[in-house]
Amino acid sequence: MLEIGAATIVAQLAVSPTTSIQALFEAALQAADECICTAAPEWLGHCKLLLDTGDQVCYVSRTEANGHNSWSNPPKPLNATTNAEVTIYIAVYGIDDRHAQLAAQAAQTMLTVLM
Repeated sequence: MLEIGAATIVAQLAVSPTTSIQALFEAALQAADECICTAAPEWLGHCKLLLDTGDQVCYVSRTEANGHNSWSNPPKPLNATTNAEVTIYIAVYGIDDRHAQLAAQAAQTMLTVLM
C-alpha cells in the first residue's frame, strides 16, 4: 500500500486590493507541485490553498504532477486591505509527511515572497 504524506499550514495574510489573489495562489501551488516532484515525479493526491476573508471563501487545487489548477468560487476583487486566513493542505500518495511539509512550506514561502 502506498504511503500518503500529509501536511497543513494555516497562516494569516494581509491582502491588498491590488493583489492578484488568483496569480498569487497559482504560483504558490506551482511551488508546492515542484517540491513534491523532487520526491515523486508523477505524484497523485491533493494540493489545496484556501482563502477565507470572512466575506468570501475560495480555493484552488491540483491533483497531479504538473496538472491543471481547479478553482472553486474564484476570488472576487477586494475593496480594502483585508486580513485573510490561508490554509495550505497537502495530501499526496507516495511521499512521506516530511516531504508533504516541505511542499506546504514551499507554497507558504512563495506567498510571502510575492506579497
